[in-house]
Amino acid sequence: MNIKNFDNKEVEVIYAKVPPEYNAEGLCDDPDRYKKPLIIVDPTLKPRRQLNVLIEEVFHAYFFDLPEWKARKFAANLGKVIYNKYLKNK
Repeated sequence: MNIKNFDNKEVEVIYAKVPPEYNAEGLCDDPDRYKKPLIIVDPTLKPRRQLNVLIEEVFHAYFFDLPEWKARKFAANLGKVIYNKYLKNK
């Protein structure tokens, strides 16, 4: 699946293990530095964590220069709302 950020830069979203040297559950390439940037989300995560990681990495695709703590806070809050409203009891 691909998304386009505010600069109309296409970023591909894939579900795969993040290379171990990153010690992360997800990763977003800097859309300004890479010709074909990727968002990687670990598919072995539990659904709620996978949702939060996906939100966090998509956030980075749009706001790459903002601090990591802002991406995590945004992802945690949006993920909580989506999970409780749409996914919790399914």
